[in-house]
Amino acid sequence: MLRIGWFSTGRGKGSLGLLKEIHQSIQNGELTASIEFVFINREFGEGHGSDSFIQLVKDYQIPLVMLSSTRFAQQVGGAFSKNRSAYDKLVLTLLKSFSVDLCVMAGYMLIISPEFSNQFKFINVHPALPEGPKGKWQDVIWDLIDMKAQETGIMVHFVTKTVDEGAPISYCSFPIIGSKYDALWSKIEGKTTNYIKQLEGEQNSLFKTIRDDGMIRERPLILETLIGIESGTIRIDDEEFNSIGSAFPKLMNQLIEERLNRKGI
Repeated sequence: MLRIGWFSTGRGKGSLGLLKEIHQSIQNGELTASIEFVFINREFGEGHGSDSFIQLVKDYQIPLVMLSSTRFAQQVGGAFSKNRSAYDKLVLTLLKSFSVDLCVMAGYMLIISPEFSNQFKFINVHPALPEGPKGKWQDVIWDLIDMKAQETGIMVHFVTKTVDEGAPISYCSFPIIGSKYDALWSKIEGKTTNYIKQLEGEQNSLFKTIRDDGMIRERPLILETLIGIESGTIRIDDEEFNSIGSAFPKLMNQLIEERLNRKGI
């Protein structure tokens, strides 16, 4: 059985949906695993999204560990980035009683310090193909629009000390041109990305469609990846992991699309 630690900030429906997907797959026997704990860097009352996420974890009766990074930063003073190591050391003391094989970062909005990466093996869901773009999901989508990309995807990768540089484990791709997208591209023709940001922001229809098409693939991708790791189909080389991470990248388009079709998506 694969023992999983789950890290999230729990800000929105994406984080909520990922946890639901994996928990339900464990419950129905599709994934032979257990979520040993969920860590969230917020506490109840900090946001509607994270409050819903916290309640979901409690409903599932999964051990829940909370430590507000915002409150921590206020208490120690100064920029959080300068106190990241101290925060992570404190989190590690809260998690010392748990033993896991792998930790999943699913909507965890903090960069982890070496203390964390030396203690646990982390994988992360990134809303782009292995070749990029990098950064937060919002930045990724704006970059895709700016470069007039024809394709994007979702990737699961190892987490290393360098942000978004860990070796890819698995990924899927989907087109952002064609009948569904052409009219949306036409609407912004001749407009700069900065202009679209100022005029509509994340409510722009092209931006929202790229985001939605990515989100519906995040859940089956992380599930298929964990199934692959648990079964040994996707292997993790422990010896090389501590230095650069190693994996066998696997394009999962067919498996992902089959899952979406079964759900009528």
